[in-house]
Amino acid sequence: MDAVIKIIDNQCKIQISVDPPFGICFCKQEDLLSQWKEYGDETRGLSLGFDLNWFIRHGIRQQKPMTSMIQSNAIGIDNVIYCSEQFIREITNVIYQAIKTDGVSSWITSITPTLKHYSGFIKNSSFKAEDEIRIVYYPVASGMDFKVKDVSGISELMKSVKQHYEISWTNFDSQALKSVCIGHNCPLNEADILEILRKNNLDTGIAVTKSLIPYRLKE
Repeated sequence: MDAVIKIIDNQCKIQISVDPPFGICFCKQEDLLSQWKEYGDETRGLSLGFDLNWFIRHGIRQQKPMTSMIQSNAIGIDNVIYCSEQFIREITNVIYQAIKTDGVSSWITSITPTLKHYSGFIKNSSFKAEDEIRIVYYPVASGMDFKVKDVSGISELMKSVKQHYEISWTNFDSQALKSVCIGHNCPLNEADILEILRKNNLDTGIAVTKSLIPYRLKE
């Protein structure tokens, strides 16, 4: 039994360390207090709204992807699964059926790959109010290329840029960005936002609004 557990443990470690996923997360509600506090610099920032169907129209399938050399299989957009008793029962049954059919070898051939397949979309149920959707990419490590663009004026920022993949918003005749919501304590106003959008050729049809959530900053 110890040998079996060691095999399973090693396989889980391999799945965690090899071909890690890349992802971007979206909240379906643009003006949500928990998001402002967690990610919006306590309402001093901006909430950007995207047309998620734009990504689907431009080739990202609505699916939970898997590690693959075929990019269309390795990238997908889908809703987050908030962990529940029902989901745990379903996963438990998948594992049970796999072991029943293929024995210990199923941990290598199907179970750990299946768990990794879903892992990019599973989140604790405490965050359910976010109603999150994600784009996740499972590239094969050998095919990765992390060339960071040299963007003038943000040299300090570039020093902290982590390995990433870019999905272009401007190489098509339409754009994914559809709205900008200004945080209650953001120093920028609507005119400032419109000027930034104009300078970046992103001013067509983008709605600029002010957050309806009042928030008093802590002194």
